[in-house]
Amino acid sequence: MDYNVLLDQYAEGRDGRGSFVRSLRLPFVPFPGLRITWDVEEGGADDGEHTNAIESIWWDVRESCFLCYLTPDKDRKDSWQQIRDYYEGKGWTLEE
Repeated sequence: MDYNVLLDQYAEGRDGRGSFVRSLRLPFVPFPGLRITWDVEEGGADDGEHTNAIESIWWDVRESCFLCYLTPDKDRKDSWQQIRDYYEGKGWTLEE
């Protein structure tokens, strides 16, 4: 059985901030502390740069999915546009 998950990633840049969302399916129930890794090539090691940890989880009754809030991406010196370009380039959608 797979579980529908909606990830919520809050990010801040020098001149802006917002939340990005991304859907995925997991073969198990997500849990706080679970680290989700993106962009690691096969056989490569994760340097932590593309790893997000689940901080809290909610069950969304209307959508029948787990809503997972990831550790905020803050303290970056990048501009908001650079952060948007990064997340949107990785398949995330800016939550308006």
